[in-house]
Amino acid sequence: MEVVIIDILDGNSGNLNMRKGWTFDRQATVTGVIGNGYEKIINAANADGMPEMGSPHPHPDLYNVLLQDKQCTSISNDIVTLTLKYRAPDVFIPTGDDVVINVGSSLSQTETNLDANGNVLFTSYTYPADYERNVQMRGVTEDQPGIISKLIPQTTQQYVRLEEDSPLALSNTYVGAINSVFFAGGAPKTWMCTGITGNSVDGGDTWSVTYSFQFKVDTWDTQLIYINPDTSKPPPFLTPAAIAAGVKSYQIYPLLDFNQLGL
Repeated sequence: MEVVIIDILDGNSGNLNMRKGWTFDRQATVTGVIGNGYEKIINAANADGMPEMGSPHPHPDLYNVLLQDKQCTSISNDIVTLTLKYRAPDVFIPTGDDVVINVGSSLSQTETNLDANGNVLFTSYTYPADYERNVQMRGVTEDQPGIISKLIPQTTQQYVRLEEDSPLALSNTYVGAINSVFFAGGAPKTWMCTGITGNSVDGGDTWSVTYSFQFKVDTWDTQLIYINPDTSKPPPFLTPAAIAAGVKSYQIYPLLDFNQLGL
């Protein structure tokens, strides 16, 4: 009969890393192991009383440090020694009602025909009085509009929490939608759900679910600007009324109430 003895002091070790958290090695000795060669290693790793892969470290404060490796270190007759390697998983697994929030910002490039104050971008040129190529343009001042590239900040926010159900249905529903009501300090249409992902280390009994959102201060609506077919540029709108007539906003993403997620 196989007998499992764990946590013999000789050989146990632990390490705390700022980025990876705790790692622990526990020593397990299994006696009465039968079989030949590799069979002994397999039988010892699966013996009654041996912790299962993915199970947490027995210390209550190390619930998120999981058994990820069983390494055979020695075989002597019917005795097999294993090193049980506990590591934090690649994704953080919250417990209970804990919710982890991650916030960041990045820059994305867009095109605009307005300056920082909302004024239309254009340059002016007055043709000289003796202009020869086109006498009709002599003394005429012409405004030429322009479109430039602009970097705008976009804030991202993530929520991570432990749930009992797979996030598949939520992912199919919410990803690619924008908020219909006030959410996370932002007005309607300013937050987009960019991802809902889940990770389970216990066969689907519980899920570490990550909800990702991206913020856009001027909303996720798309602006369509009139382009003059003769110049391939927008006309030089010089009045607010003219600007409004040549620019139109469209909602292209579905609206959903993100507060229904209970974050």
